[in-house]
Amino acid sequence: MAVGLVPGLSLGQRSSKVQKFAGDAHWAVREWAWLGVRNHIVDEPRAALRDLIPWTRSRSPYVRRFASEATRPIGVWSRHIPALRRDPSPALPLLSALVSDSERYVRLSVGNWLNDASKSVPAWVLEFCATCIVSPETGHVRERALRTIRRTSQ
Repeated sequence: MAVGLVPGLSLGQRSSKVQKFAGDAHWAVREWAWLGVRNHIVDEPRAALRDLIPWTRSRSPYVRRFASEATRPIGVWSRHIPALRRDPSPALPLLSALVSDSERYVRLSVGNWLNDASKSVPAWVLEFCATCIVSPETGHVRERALRTIRRTSQ
């Protein structure tokens, strides 16, 4: 949380400082890491996405998941990202890099991200699922991504 409160840091500097916490073995440290910088991500979502793309290639599944969780359009216990609620397309490179991740933990976060987006831009999520989720190993991502769409269409 302290990284988010330090005055005068750029988003890139905050990202650099928070990365060691994003990769921590304890789930609570990881949650507080993204919550600590969330307000800055809300203020600069495109810059955040640009800074987090390299994180999708990290050896740590925790760091890779952070890239997804920190940019979810509808924050869990945090501010929403209005720009990504209106237009999730800037996150396409990040989501595409993680949708087939080797770790289910990471892929489930992508499914949750997409489910968030489905609440405001369902057509975009349906298109993403049709074009980017094509392997049997990622079927659970599609299920998670489309759960709100399916529930509301019944």
